[in-house]
Amino acid sequence: MGLFNVVIKGVAWSSLSTIIRSVVSLLQVSILTDYLEKSDFGIVAIATLFIGFIQIFMDLGLSIGIIHKQDITSEQYSSLFWLNILSGGMLTLVLIGLSPLIAKIYNEPMLIQILSWLSLSIFFSSLGNQHRTVQQKNLRFKYISVIEIITSLATLGLAIGLVVNGFGIYSLVYSTIFNILFSNLLFLCLGLYADRNIFFHFRIKDVRPFMKIGGFSVGSQVLDYFSREIDIILISTTLGKDTLGMYSLCKKLVLAIYSAINPIMWKVLSPLLAKLQDNIIHLRKIYYDIVETVSLVNFPIYFLVAIFSFGIINFLYGESYTEGSLILSFLAIYYGYISSASPVGCLQTALGRTDSGFYWTIFRIVLSVLFIYVGANFGLTGIVLSLLIMSFVSAPLIWLITVRPLIHGHFKTYFMKSFKPFVFICILSLPFYYFCNTYTSVLGICLVSVVFVVCYLLMMSYVCKDTYLMKMITKCWNLINIRLHILN
Repeated sequence: MGLFNVVIKGVAWSSLSTIIRSVVSLLQVSILTDYLEKSDFGIVAIATLFIGFIQIFMDLGLSIGIIHKQDITSEQYSSLFWLNILSGGMLTLVLIGLSPLIAKIYNEPMLIQILSWLSLSIFFSSLGNQHRTVQQKNLRFKYISVIEIITSLATLGLAIGLVVNGFGIYSLVYSTIFNILFSNLLFLCLGLYADRNIFFHFRIKDVRPFMKIGGFSVGSQVLDYFSREIDIILISTTLGKDTLGMYSLCKKLVLAIYSAINPIMWKVLSPLLAKLQDNIIHLRKIYYDIVETVSLVNFPIYFLVAIFSFGIINFLYGESYTEGSLILSFLAIYYGYISSASPVGCLQTALGRTDSGFYWTIFRIVLSVLFIYVGANFGLTGIVLSLLIMSFVSAPLIWLITVRPLIHGHFKTYFMKSFKPFVFICILSLPFYYFCNTYTSVLGICLVSVVFVVCYLLMMSYVCKDTYLMKMITKCWNLINIRLHILN
């Protein structure tokens, strides 16, 4: 099977998996909001803040090295596996030991037990993390997707069963632990059966080349985590658990979309671009097409969320959460715009140049602190607006630090690939937002969404007719017409 066909099937399987998992995740949260308080989601948001930070150090950036290097021996795979296990176990114990201090800082005794339970997820992740990466490297997206779908459905059933039976906030905790344990055990079994490259062998010499590649990645992820979660950190310490709970639910909804689309790129594009790393001119053309295509596909999705933010929150979380509709609108636009720059992570992984990501993140965290500090003076809405403004201001820096050193080219060419579609989607969305933002009828939202998409496609067919995506749509449409003509 050709590489193109493998990639197409990979996109199909990854898309199916991410759509199902996103829907299941939103359904789970929607059901749990009927049983839990806003403060419960706030407490869990604080706990996951620390879990996410500690998990960065578990992988040590080794996954990026595995994706990049094309000639890994069984001895190296084995050494990498045992290093993952060791780091996962040690970090689990560290977080359990720190949980009383964290609970004291936030004046929330419940955090001790919740953090102690959730810390187990770090060790459980180490069991299957490498095997998941190997499946991705070998373009076995079907196996990855099937495991993810089964796990998400099982987690949904467990979470509902727990909350209905009065487990309260622990329904979130236990279902999260189950999700990570179950999926990683399946990846471990698949890796041991399919690849058979793990045995009792460990040498530090085997992992040094991977740590060299991944070292910058870990540093970048640490800084990036702080810049990405600085809003949660600030809100959790100043505005209270109820406000944090509402904000985290809005952010979770947008991240459900963001995390549904981005993994498809990481799983499919990283190994694909890695195979093209020796031809920079060809790689640059493909990368520009990817940025443009991601923008054209992503923007209407995020802007639909921004337009119908009131109705979406009312439907998923209930009327008591609709005060966060404006926050959801701004968050949707913010994540929509930054999604156009997200393919650069795939490019860095493919070329083994995670150092550029590290340097950019240093600038990003400085910018984040400055903009959010100013925005915090205007409350929660000010924080979200500051993030949106920062995304526009930082575009030239992203190019200079992360893109140009890797593929060269010109900033104007790169910038217009995403900025042009963004301007037109903003113009199109304004009247829809003004007249339809308060819609709560599911049927009404669906019908207006269809009208919006049709208008968007008509606009793009005129102003973006020369883009790679529109050419592919036209080509597919012509092929369909030819086949229909033959059948007739």
